[in-house]
Amino acid sequence: MADALGDEWWLTNDEPSTHCESLEQPKEKPAKLKGGIGDKKLKRKKATTSTVSVGNVGSGVLTLAQKKELHHEKIDKSRTKRSKLTAKNESKTQVGTAGVLEAEPWELKDKPKKKKKRKKKKISDDLADKPPSAPSAADLLQFIKSQSEGTLSTIEAEEVELQDEHVGPCKEVGEDIPQFLNRLLPDWCRHLVELGSTQASPVLLIVCISAIRAVAVRRAIQDVLKLQKGMQIGKLFAKHFSVTDQAKFLQKTVVPIGLGTPNRIHKLLEEDALWKGQLRYIVLDWTYRDDKLQRLSDQKLVRRDLFTLMHRHLIPLVRNSCCRFSLV
Repeated sequence: MADALGDEWWLTNDEPSTHCESLEQPKEKPAKLKGGIGDKKLKRKKATTSTVSVGNVGSGVLTLAQKKELHHEKIDKSRTKRSKLTAKNESKTQVGTAGVLEAEPWELKDKPKKKKKRKKKKISDDLADKPPSAPSAADLLQFIKSQSEGTLSTIEAEEVELQDEHVGPCKEVGEDIPQFLNRLLPDWCRHLVELGSTQASPVLLIVCISAIRAVAVRRAIQDVLKLQKGMQIGKLFAKHFSVTDQAKFLQKTVVPIGLGTPNRIHKLLEEDALWKGQLRYIVLDWTYRDDKLQRLSDQKLVRRDLFTLMHRHLIPLVRNSCCRFSLV
């Protein structure tokens, strides 16, 4: 075979045969599908052997210890930034050389202003500022006008209008109820006895803010007034008495003076248990104040009952007869 090829066959530049090439070349591996196990291992290997250039570490492969050191450095930097911010926010304004407060730039932002709570003025403060004054006819007329607005029609409001002549004498400052009654009716004991001789028909009607006040007024009058046998002061309030019991009492008893609250007086008049034909004076306990320093015209429910009583029964009586209102 060597003779056929020649003595120097290895020195020729001819390329090797295709058979030899097929023997020497490595076999190509079949392509793997993406997402396979081999692909994942390859990615993991690349991630561990990646080269990074960071600060003092330089360029090269990061070991696990170096990575931990970098992580701790980042944490320390974030902590120092956070501590500086909190220190700035907690710092207070410093006083300058001129005595003026110097605010930090972050404190110059508009802060929400706190709403000032207004102190409600108490009734006792008003009473302390104002000297005591005597009631007048203007107080009653103003009360009727304020209550009729928004609740009555124009025609109804005209029907409840009163004039100064419909209001009689009123109590003066420092005068109690017995003294006022002596001035209102100089011989009021005899006058009451002569006129008040009919059952359930009072001559004088006193309207109070509550039953407790009515009891106190009754005691003050009873000490001065000497009524004949069979005559009593009518208790026209709801304390320990029902409407039916009071109606039976009024039918059997002569009551020259009726004393009660607006609600109960209105109910008795509606049921015709009380007759108003002989009424001469309707006395309103106007200036008295209870434990809460409220008057007859201040309490909401009592004020409403009083205006209902006046609108339906008392004002028509005063407009069409010689009966008059009085304020004490």
